[in-house]
Amino acid sequence: MRAEIDKRAMAALSSGHLATDFANGALPALLPFLVSKFDLSYT
Repeated sequence: MRAEIDKRAMAALSSGHLATDFANGALPALLPFLVSKFDLSYT
């Protein structure tokens, strides 16, 4: 018997993975802008 893939669950997992990939790439790119815009410090 062949198991069916739950497409809704697979889409949710894929979307979550995509969101974390974007967040990991976006934060280092935006960090200098956020530091200057909000007068933050690296320390």
